[in-house]
Amino acid sequence: MPDRSPAVERAGSREDDDLMCAIAAGDQAAAKQVVERHLPLLMSLARYMLGSDAEAEEIAQDSFLKLWKQAKNWQPERALIATWLRRVASNLCIDRLRQRRTVALDPQDDQLVAPTQQRDLEDKHLALRVNQALTLLPDRQKLALTLCHYQGMSQKQAAQVMEISEHALESLLSRARRGLKKSLEHEWKQLLPGRYERNEYGKTDLPQRVKK
Repeated sequence: MPDRSPAVERAGSREDDDLMCAIAAGDQAAAKQVVERHLPLLMSLARYMLGSDAEAEEIAQDSFLKLWKQAKNWQPERALIATWLRRVASNLCIDRLRQRRTVALDPQDDQLVAPTQQRDLEDKHLALRVNQALTLLPDRQKLALTLCHYQGMSQKQAAQVMEISEHALESLLSRARRGLKKSLEHEWKQLLPGRYERNEYGKTDLPQRVKK
């Protein structure tokens, strides 16, 4: 896991502040550095939330455009660029989900598979069921799961992105897990420890969404 000590976070904040000052002055190299550093995570976040590469690219582009516009007004050490970008991308994703609430997702665009990358029919069926269950979760519960389980963020970081307390985040995660368990009642035994790898906290990792 990355070092998240206060000293490291302060150093990262200073580096981000320097980059934003350079971007505000029209430094294209600094802008390119920010894009190269944060684009993969933004794309991953938007894919999990929206299930579409095309929409993920649009969310990432819109997030960076908002960051460029914010450069001249950037407040030093107020937030890390990564936190700020994920917060913007998360809000944009939730807006899109609300706009397309009545549009059915094509489950064949993206599939969830186990971390072991097994491709047998049983896993494909389970992957589809998990994907369907995730789409039924309320937007903020899905976002909490995405940040913590698929983006690898700590609860503290995820809470900062969502601008809520850690206690509120834990409540969202708990309700999301209960919702998944209820939706996947018949498949839940396949999701128990032993089938999927445990993470560093001893909890069973959820399947990962990947392109076919």
